[in-house]
Amino acid sequence: MALRLAKQEEKERASDRGAASDRHLWFVWMGLMVVAVALLPFIVREGALVRALADMCITVLGL
Repeated sequence: MALRLAKQEEKERASDRGAASDRHLWFVWMGLMVVAVALLPFIVREGALVRALADMCITVLGL
């Protein structure tokens, strides 16, 4: 009986850790989206910056 309770508690703790890490990933993702949306007007106005970003992406892909 005690062994069963210990296993059940361990499962609950493991699921809590998974939920916390998922929450951190969502916060990181939301932060990246806020930065992207905030920078979008500046990127669209500056054509040279868009070309520089495209060149960096192409360089990373090796094309």
